[in-house]
Amino acid sequence: MKKNKISSIWLLFIIIFCIFSFGKTISIAEDNIGTAGFSFSINYPDNQLSDKGYLDLLMKPNQKSSFTLNLVNPSSEDVNVDISITGAKTNKNGVIEYTPNDIKNDDSLKFPFEKIVTGPNQVLLKPGETKDVKFDIVMPDSDFDGQIVGGISMIRSTKDDKNEKVEGTQIKNRYRYVAPVVLQVNKNEVLPKLEFRNIYPEQLNAKNTIFITYSNINATFFNDMSVEVSISKKGKDTVLYQTRKNNMRMAPNSLINFPVSMQGDKMEPGNYTANITVRGDKGIIEHWKEDFKISKDEADKYNERDVGLYEERKINWKLIIIITLSVIILVIIIYFILTKINNKKKSRNLSHKKNKKKSK
Repeated sequence: MKKNKISSIWLLFIIIFCIFSFGKTISIAEDNIGTAGFSFSINYPDNQLSDKGYLDLLMKPNQKSSFTLNLVNPSSEDVNVDISITGAKTNKNGVIEYTPNDIKNDDSLKFPFEKIVTGPNQVLLKPGETKDVKFDIVMPDSDFDGQIVGGISMIRSTKDDKNEKVEGTQIKNRYRYVAPVVLQVNKNEVLPKLEFRNIYPEQLNAKNTIFITYSNINATFFNDMSVEVSISKKGKDTVLYQTRKNNMRMAPNSLINFPVSMQGDKMEPGNYTANITVRGDKGIIEHWKEDFKISKDEADKYNERDVGLYEERKINWKLIIIITLSVIILVIIIYFILTKINNKKKSRNLSHKKNKKKSK
C-alpha cells in the first residue's frame, strides 16, 4: 500500500515537471502584440464626397488625379511597408475583401480597380519619419453608372524580421492596415442585380461541401444579404442538406462561392436539386431552382480527402469488435479452465483427507 502511494506521488511530480518544462518552450512575443510598426492616415482630396473614414471620390471620365496616404514611423529603427492595391471582392462568408486574395474577378467587372489606381509596392520609413505616399488614378474613358471599389492595404515587411533571433516557438502577430477607395463619375442610383453562375461539389476545410456561385453583376454594393439553401435528391421532397445565413454583403461586380456543408456525410453520386433564395436591401429577392450532378469520380475523390470520413476509416470498428469479442471469449475460456482446475484440486484434497481418516 505504501509503495503504491509513493509511486503515485512521484508520478504527480513528473507530470508537473513536464508541464512546466514544455510550457517554457512556447512564448508569445508580447512586444509585438498590438503594434504594426507604423501608423497611417488619409489625406482627403477636394473631390472627397463623404466623411465616412474611407476615400469616396467623385471623378470624370478619363480624368487623371491622385491622393496620398500619410505614413508615420514612431520607432527608432527602419520600417519597410509592403503595399498592395486590390479590387474589392466577396469571400465565401459574405464579407468584402480589400486585401490580396485568391478570389476570381467576376465576368461582369469592366474596370478592375488595380488597373485604375497605381502606386508603390513598398515604402521605407526611416526612424521617426513621416511620409506622404502618392497613388495615381486614371479613370476609364467612358461614362458609367455605379462605383469602382478597391483597397490600399499596408503591412510591415517580413524583411524587418530577418535579423531577429527566435528562441523556442514564438507567436508573432502581424497587423495589416486597409484604406478602402470608392470611385464614381456620377451620383446616379444603381440597384444590385444578381445572376446565378454555378453549383458544384468541392471541399471546405477538408470537409465535403456543395458550393453555389452567383454574382452581383452591377457596379454597386449589395447589403443586408441573406441566403437560404435546401438540397434534395432530384425528384424527391426529402431535404438532405440545408443552410441559412444572414447579415452578408457583396462588393460591386463580384461573385460569391457560398458553401453548403454536407454535415460530415459521405458524398453520394447522383442527380440533385438545389432551391436557393437570396434576399437583400432595396427589396431584392432572387430564387433559383437548379439541378446538378455529382459524378462517381467526384464522390470518390472528395470522400477520400474528407478528414471526418478518413478518421472513420482509420478507426476499423469491425476489427475492434472482433478483437473485443475474442478477448471476452478468451477470458471466459480461461475462467472455465481455472474453475475446472480449482474444482479438481478441491476434489483431490477432499479425497486425500478422506483417505487419511480411513487409514487412522
